[in-house]
Amino acid sequence: MMYQRFKTPACQSGATLIETLVSLFVLGVGLFGVLTMQLKSIQQGQNSFVYSQAIVLANDLSERIKSSTNPAAELTSWQTRVKEQLPGGEGAISGTASGIQTITITFNEKTVSLPIQDKHTITFQSWL
Repeated sequence: MMYQRFKTPACQSGATLIETLVSLFVLGVGLFGVLTMQLKSIQQGQNSFVYSQAIVLANDLSERIKSSTNPAAELTSWQTRVKEQLPGGEGAISGTASGIQTITITFNEKTVSLPIQDKHTITFQSWL
């Protein structure tokens, strides 16, 4: 038995330039999508860290006021720490006659690509 070899025309051998460019474009779009997802993941991780810091600072002030003999000095030093540890951080406290204290912390969300940052507020209530 004799095998016949079919010859392909020279114009159809290998990948054409257009096929190569299309495949590189598809690869580039996919890599851009992966890069965007990675950037968002890092950004959300940083924001969750800032939220955690805000909650720890609010809990810290609550405990310091309960155990302190000079709450005004504790509030001043706490507000300084809020400004240092949170981006655009501001802290305030208010109390009621029934012994409920409300701690409010406002801070900016860390964003990589946006020049305008979102303000977020966390309110923490506790009893004296």
